[in-house]
Amino acid sequence: MRSRICSSWVLGLVLSVLPLAGCLQESSISSQAVAAAEVASPPETPAVQLAETSAEIDPEEMMAEADVQNRLMAADPLITVHGSTIVVELNGTRILDTDLSKVTEYMGGKAHPGKVVATEPVAGYLIELSGLADVTPPAFAKAVQEENDPPAAAVAATRDLITGKQVTALVDNVQTETSVTDALTKAAHDAGVPVVGVSETMPNGVAGYVDWMNRQIDSLSKAAGG
Repeated sequence: MRSRICSSWVLGLVLSVLPLAGCLQESSISSQAVAAAEVASPPETPAVQLAETSAEIDPEEMMAEADVQNRLMAADPLITVHGSTIVVELNGTRILDTDLSKVTEYMGGKAHPGKVVATEPVAGYLIELSGLADVTPPAFAKAVQEENDPPAAAVAATRDLITGKQVTALVDNVQTETSVTDALTKAAHDAGVPVVGVSETMPNGVAGYVDWMNRQIDSLSKAAGG
């Protein structure tokens, strides 16, 4: 009888403990799941912070900027130059078609500082930085760069720009004289077009590099009416 009672008591204890053990196991699993979820998920952004962020960012503006950036990245401009005429096409649309020799206005509606022709591209950077337009016929400039005699047609076109007073000045490399450059400088003097002398290397009679550059800048500025 005592053995049966003990067995019944033990069985009852086991049965009463099993649900408790299951609860503890479930509780442990739940705690682990919550901890894992907290690690995997970042903390929620406060509503106030979200409101401030949405107020600062305009979705439509962001989409417009992204569209412009995509268009620019995909752009492949086609540039064609014929004499002093330049044509630029972007994505099949012609955005520029003009004759630089006929430009009369400058940025901000101001008068253009002027146009020049050059016997050699020695002062190319100086001309560009001054805002002047170099309208030397490409065939003339190309021949000079390749140390060839310019074609007769290119020489005639350059001379016409000078005699027709379509340029502010003739920029001449005084360290390289040829029959062509002599004829062009004579045409400039006869037409009253200023001749701006430049040089590839520092000439005699200057105090140093800065003095040399300043003299060339001053000469070009005076020719442009500056």
